[in-house]
Amino acid sequence: MALSNRTRISGVKFNYIENELTDIAQNATIVILTTCQGTWKTSKFGESLRLSYPLAHFEYIQLCRCRMEEDGKYTDEQAGRCHIIPPQQTEETISHARPAFIACLFASHGDGNSNYLSLQKPGRDGKKKVLDHIDSALARLRHKIDPRTIEEMRAERRGQECAQDASSMPDSEMPGRVYMYKYNGKDFQVGWEEVQNLIEQHFDG
Repeated sequence: MALSNRTRISGVKFNYIENELTDIAQNATIVILTTCQGTWKTSKFGESLRLSYPLAHFEYIQLCRCRMEEDGKYTDEQAGRCHIIPPQQTEETISHARPAFIACLFASHGDGNSNYLSLQKPGRDGKKKVLDHIDSALARLRHKIDPRTIEEMRAERRGQECAQDASSMPDSEMPGRVYMYKYNGKDFQVGWEEVQNLIEQHFDG
């Protein structure tokens, strides 16, 4: 089901995290703005997410490594895309974190300043490009967690003709409330108001 770039989802709202991962609902969708280099920031939110969901972090690393060039350089193929990592059954046992979907929004090829002597340091994209990537990734996130999209996917997996007949699928397969660290954009030199404006164009706020 194709959605127009500015179609909003009614009833899906972002919950903003100001500090660490606390009071996260079961099977929530936790959004992180990240790069194509297989690293989550080691400060504050990125570190908290990495420690709470190490298996999801490993899957994210593998996703980036699968797109490395032969010379070891990470490509920018994922920039502007959204990849949702489903809950890992053993995650709760390892870190005692509640099961959650981790939505990686690829905001930039790299971060920080570029280093032409290092294949692993392409640097942060320009601000306009970062905002464009976030906008595109949010549109993809919106499509992926739209209840209509999920019901169609559930129905397709069960080989049924009507999505409404797939209501018996487990609720655990459907992402829950959406959470995002309020100051994640600072990693990419983007202000909170700018990120919030993009979110409100795709979601209820």
